[in-house]
Amino acid sequence: MKSENPPINQILDTYKPIWSISHAISLMGWDFETYTLGTFIYPIYYSCKQPAKFMNRLNYKYL
Repeated sequence: MKSENPPINQILDTYKPIWSISHAISLMGWDFETYTLGTFIYPIYYSCKQPAKFMNRLNYKYL
């Protein structure tokens, strides 16, 4: 979208790459959450069966 005000156009042109990167990061985050959900089902099932072992794995992996 272009404006009749040149400084506004300059700001929009400068902001476009920043917006593109932000949009791409959001899309990649959504894609990761959507398509890797299946990999998290097993740990949830595992946590119900053996909660102490699961918590130890979480603490070791993420802390």
